[in-house]
Amino acid sequence: MKYAIHLSLVFAAMTSSLAPVPAFAWGKRGHQAVCETAALLVSTEPNAAFMRSRAFDFGYYCNVPDFIWKREKTYGFERPQHFMDMEIFEAALKKKPEVKNPYELSRKDFETQFPEVSENAGRAFWRMRELNDQLTPITEQLRALPDDKVKEKQALQEKWLVLMGVMGHYIGDLSQPLHVTENHDGQMTGQKGIHSFFEDDAVDELFPKFRLDVQNEANKRWPKFHKENEHKSLAELMLQLSAISFKDIKPMLDLDKKTKRDPGLKTAAKYQKMITKNLVDGSLVLAEIYRRQLGFKFDNSRFYFFAGEPEYIMPAPGAPKPAATPKN
Repeated sequence: MKYAIHLSLVFAAMTSSLAPVPAFAWGKRGHQAVCETAALLVSTEPNAAFMRSRAFDFGYYCNVPDFIWKREKTYGFERPQHFMDMEIFEAALKKKPEVKNPYELSRKDFETQFPEVSENAGRAFWRMRELNDQLTPITEQLRALPDDKVKEKQALQEKWLVLMGVMGHYIGDLSQPLHVTENHDGQMTGQKGIHSFFEDDAVDELFPKFRLDVQNEANKRWPKFHKENEHKSLAELMLQLSAISFKDIKPMLDLDKKTKRDPGLKTAAKYQKMITKNLVDGSLVLAEIYRRQLGFKFDNSRFYFFAGEPEYIMPAPGAPKPAATPKN
């Protein structure tokens, strides 16, 4: 991760001129909340106090897949990594019950077994798993490295911080109900535009109060959640999160039918309970994933690394070829 910069340049990178991209992902405040909340939840783990001081870093990197990686050059690779049209996946899986644990398959093996499920149905599960697979050996190296190997440790920490942050983006996506359905923008029910209204407009209106609500609720739920989920695989956690999010699709769309999308806090407040719940659901799953990547002593001595524009991480073989221009 070679773009080390001062924190003073961070917001310049966030607001630089970007190629046009669709707004279909938790808005910047939602993704930031998921990653920061998860980092804070696990900051009480042994040797994990640095997760609190680095929570800002995670919040920034959590937005990189939208702000940086969806630029035109890599848009075609990146677009399908942010969602899962679960109706399409489940319909295909029902036709081949003999394939056991299909979501545990590699990307290439899944696409061999289920060629009818094109990349246009999404690949968020695989994106998340592939990034986690890149992160795990770095964590193992950090756990084994002696404290006196300062340069080696800090070089690994740079990669570790970025990977931890960016992979949180895809868990955040799965906690947004409209990221796990074909009806991703209400286009199938005559409700086009609900996606960005729910995750961006309403969230912005609820800021900053929603941020504290998410943290407080996550703090309450974390002990029980961790106890019940500490032995589940990554694929199981993502499937569980997607199923929980899917249940919120109808209530959201029903509320939209009853509510005018008028700007302002009064309308946004009607979605507050659901938005808070969705963000907490994502934060808890991500915290459990983060917890598994701890267990080393972070070397923060004169460690000022911050990647303003992390280099694009390619999906595994089997990913789509880049599109010539972005598609909304």
